[in-house]
Amino acid sequence: MRRAVPAMPKPPRVRLRPFVSSDLEFLARWREEATARAHQPLRRLSREELRLELEAGSAGPLSDRTRTRFQWVVERREDRVPLGWVTLTIRSREHGIAEVGYTLSAEYHRQGYGSEALGLLVERAFGEPEIQRLEAVCSVDNEASWRLLERLGFRREGRLRAYYVINGARVDHYLYARLRADGPVGG
Repeated sequence: MRRAVPAMPKPPRVRLRPFVSSDLEFLARWREEATARAHQPLRRLSREELRLELEAGSAGPLSDRTRTRFQWVVERREDRVPLGWVTLTIRSREHGIAEVGYTLSAEYHRQGYGSEALGLLVERAFGEPEIQRLEAVCSVDNEASWRLLERLGFRREGRLRAYYVINGARVDHYLYARLRADGPVGG
């Protein structure tokens, strides 16, 4: 009896890289897209405020205990086109808790890039020994986002009533979490 040879995992089509100054216009435009603003509490920022926020979040290793927020551009490997961004916020180093966030430009939705980018972020976060728990929140109306989290092994732990104000209305969000003990993404 022949055994099927397991398929080799495909290398990711995306990578996570630090911000560079030329990303400012992409990020400013993406933050204004209706799909991003429909489900996220994005503050309106001037270009200068956005530049300062990006610079503050894009340099240095996760082990830098003076920082709690880290951001990367999601870039397609084949042509280096930026597709969106991901964020990791350390909520408690003492308890090993961090939160993930992710946004892709609308033109790159439903192509698998979000799964790959979030998978890389999960691996990067759990590469830091003290991180034991990753959390994510998403609008209950953002089915694509909560299905993405579930595909990557995040478990829904509850509903946060009237959690964020989005477009002037309080919106319920689901709380998801993934533990280091859950094993590797896709494993």
